[in-house]
Parts: sequence; C-alpha cells; structure tokens
Amino acid sequence: MEIFDLLAKLDLKDILGYVIESEKAARAFYLDLAKNAPGLAAIRLENLAREEEKHEKTVREVFKTKFGDKSYTVPKELPPLESSAKVTTVNSLIHALETAMHNEDNAYRVYTYLSTRDKENQKLWKYLASMEKTHYDIVRTEKESYEAQVVESSYLIDKTPGELWMAMYRFPPS
Repeated sequence: MEIFDLLAKLDLKDILGYVIESEKAARAFYLDLAKNAPGLAAIRLENLAREEEKHEKTVREVFKTKFGDKSYTVPKELPPLESSAKVTTVNSLIHALETAMHNEDNAYRVYTYLSTRDKENQKLWKYLASMEKTHYDIVRTEKESYEAQVVESSYLIDKTPGELWMAMYRFPPS
C-alpha cells in the first residue's frame, strides 16, 4: 500500500507523531553510521544527523502549538520511516545507504503529503520536503562513490567500511 494511502487514514496528530519518531530514528541511524566512518565521511553523516534532529525539534514545536502538549503516539499502521542497518562490510554499507535513500524518499513524500493536509504550515512542510530531497541526493552521492570504488577495485566489496575509506581517501594515494 502506498504511504499516501496509509497517511490519509490517520489524523494529523498521529501523522506528526510518526514524523517525530521517524526523525529521531533517522538521527540515530546517521550517528551509528558515522561511528565507523573516518574524517570527511563521518562529518557528512554527523551533519545529516544534526539536520534530522533539527527537523524533529521543528515538528515537535508544530505538534505542541497545534495540540497543546508534547506527548505523541506513533501509529502502528505505518512502517518505520527510518530504519537501521548493521554495517560490517562495504557491501552492507552500500545496502545501508540504499536504506537511507529509501527513508529519505519516504520522508520527502510524508512532508509533501503534510503540505497538502496542513495548509497552515504548508510552506514549512514544503521546505522540510526539499531538505529531505537534498538528504537523498547527499546519500546517493556517497553511495555512488563507494560503488565506483568497488567497480574499480572489486576486492573491496568484502572489506570493512574503514578499509574502503582508507583506500579511497589515503593521501598521498599509493
């Protein structure tokens, strides 16, 4: 079932609860990936995590303004918008980034839906949707750079992400 169909069955309070929880999960996902990433890659992932945290705080403020409290529920009818992945090899890293791309696309779609459902905050929802699209593009670029490195040096596919990053970013190159 399409995410829009699922959202249409929920009230705004439940949708916002879902979004808050999803942004929290996204932040945790990126921080977890960043733990094993060196230098620039870790910074990029940590920046994404900080942006997800800002999104969460923003949606919490909207929630509080609209409903007068901070407590929210997460509807069970919706799948988790963000998920985690265990990364031990380059192949599992690429898979984790594909998961992140899927999650960012879902976040984009949810915010786009909110822009049609909550006219009072339409501009905010559109802005957050555009940020999620940018996140998608960042993650896609990261994933494509790793895939290109693996095509160039196929032995890296089963190496750890740290070994891949060292091969990619070693200076001077060997």
